[in-house]
Amino acid sequence: MSNPSAQSQRTPAKLQMTKTTWLNIGQRLGIAALIAAGMIPIAASATTILRDEAGYKLQGDQVWFSSIGNHPHRDQVTKVKGIDTATFREITPCVGYRPCARQVVNFARDRKHVFHRGNVIPGADPDTFVLIDDTYAKDKAAVYAGVVRLTNRIANFRPLPNEVWATDGRHIFYGETRLEGEGFELNPQNHDYARTKTHVYHRGKALTADASTFQLVWAGTGVSKDKNNVYYNDVPIPAADPLTMTVVSAFLLKDKRAVYLQGKEVVGLDPLTLRTFPIGDTYMADRNAVYLGHKKIEGDGATFEVLQPAYTKDKNSVYYKDAVLAQADPLSFVATSMDRGCDKNYCFNGKVIECKSIRLTPWSAYVCLWAQR
Repeated sequence: MSNPSAQSQRTPAKLQMTKTTWLNIGQRLGIAALIAAGMIPIAASATTILRDEAGYKLQGDQVWFSSIGNHPHRDQVTKVKGIDTATFREITPCVGYRPCARQVVNFARDRKHVFHRGNVIPGADPDTFVLIDDTYAKDKAAVYAGVVRLTNRIANFRPLPNEVWATDGRHIFYGETRLEGEGFELNPQNHDYARTKTHVYHRGKALTADASTFQLVWAGTGVSKDKNNVYYNDVPIPAADPLTMTVVSAFLLKDKRAVYLQGKEVVGLDPLTLRTFPIGDTYMADRNAVYLGHKKIEGDGATFEVLQPAYTKDKNSVYYKDAVLAQADPLSFVATSMDRGCDKNYCFNGKVIECKSIRLTPWSAYVCLWAQR
């Protein structure tokens, strides 16, 4: 006779994944490989409910962990080694910004072990193991992040306001990372950044910046500075001057000497006469030249205009996708849409003359002559 207790423990272990979910995993990791591994059930139930990114699946005498999406490890399908299938079950609740928002199940257990994303957590006690939040968990002896044992100061452990930084009263943690140095403080502009007296951290990663003079300038693209350097995506920009650095846009900086696009100097572009454009934000000009990204292109810098992303002009020429439109008159040319424009002589579709143009009144726009017939 079967053991009712063992049977009740096995029932929750059948991962509630639809056939569609497993086929979605298959599309990204290779359907043939998953079928060969026996991981796509041929007759999956249409009524099961787990729809999203991570979880465990009991199939026969094996347990598999699979995930898709936003975890740093990205897509994976892993056989869980050394697990007792008779006592295996997932540890829930699922995680998310709201309860069960994403249905992600990273933890599981059997009678002897606790697992995180298919890997054993050394020393964790399955009978007392519980989740604290999306990042941290604990048992009777310690606090954990992933498979890492962080601290045995369980009573003093608490997450900080952004729910990833945490403290046990003596140390600061960001997930599996323990910070070095005293005097921890979160950056008030963006809580992904923090510092101690000796280190600056971004999402738990130590930066090379000087902690005492570090300033976050634009968090979205990691623009910051200290007494020695300017940083883009947390990487120092060679020769950039922190004292005179200003932000032109999220991706564009300048100092007294140069202009920097995405952390790299735009060689030759004059910061004093720099102009940018509301349309076509990859174009820049100074008094002498025009640049597209880091490349110098044809055009008169002093008179250059961006009319549409495809159409530009200066006092000498009209350009379509940066090539001279020889028949166009720059003085009268106006872009009428993304890929259309007219001057006093012609209307254009892209770089092709579409028709002769006409202006019905001195203040009206140019239109095709044949359109007025």
